[in-house]
Amino acid sequence: MNGKEIAAAAGVSVSTVSLVLNNKPGVSDETRERIKKILSENNVYPRSVSSKNKNLIRFCKISRHGRIVNDYHNTFISEYIDGIIFEASKHGYSIQVDTYFLVSIDEIIKDLESASNLAGCILLATEFTLDDIKEFDKLAIPHVFIDAVFDYDGKYCTMDNDLLVKMIMKELISIGHTDIGMFAADSCSNFRDRRKAFLDASETFGLSGARDNLINVQSTLEGSFEDVKRFLDSCKGPLPTAFLAANDIVAIGAMRAFREAGFEIPEQISIVGFDNIQSSAVVSPPLSTVKVPTFYIGQGSVKMLIDSL
Repeated sequence: MNGKEIAAAAGVSVSTVSLVLNNKPGVSDETRERIKKILSENNVYPRSVSSKNKNLIRFCKISRHGRIVNDYHNTFISEYIDGIIFEASKHGYSIQVDTYFLVSIDEIIKDLESASNLAGCILLATEFTLDDIKEFDKLAIPHVFIDAVFDYDGKYCTMDNDLLVKMIMKELISIGHTDIGMFAADSCSNFRDRRKAFLDASETFGLSGARDNLINVQSTLEGSFEDVKRFLDSCKGPLPTAFLAANDIVAIGAMRAFREAGFEIPEQISIVGFDNIQSSAVVSPPLSTVKVPTFYIGQGSVKMLIDSL
């Protein structure tokens, strides 16, 4: 069962299941026990009871600054967890989910090493820097970094950003776009790789002016809106007819800026996002976006971890 199915079986929301998994307040005792029973039947244990298990893998949802790992991406991250639970249960492992918000790496490592029954851990490294990755050299427990990759020794499981960006570019070209831009952002290794993939794909497909069409924006909704609005106010030449955004949040902020500037989407400007978060379906018009194979990445991270045990 995945998170949504457990919530449906218990007659509660996915967020309520998350509260129980993380042993957080805000859930009645009766509801908590009902959810715990369903979780235990599916070999998933919240922190308060996980010490009874000998074969435990911890998934650590780590938010270093919150500009990417936030409420907008909860469903996205829950799909990672679904894949992790599915694969771990096949091998007899239980899963514990922990959330670390603005917690130092040293504190996270101390917390992980205090667990006597921990087989290994999967670390959500979306917001990690290279320095963060290096700090985990101190962690003796087997671990895999998910949703990030760095040119540094370690085990990483993430999406193929190069392939996905090239698929987007190929599709845009196939429907007639010959001048394509990108609203790029910093804050994570995936954004870095998508930026590079955009430049490489532009060269591969013979598109000129790629670097001039690479616009740096913030990765928050309000920040991307302000940065794109500033770009449009200062732009004097013709605009690209299509833009790829670093992720859906950046794309939605860009859409708002274009609409306020009087542009029709998609009649005058096409915008493509990345991640397929829930918000992409409810904006007007609905955002074209790319679905990342989150479930399979979750599975893959468990396979990598088990191989190292």
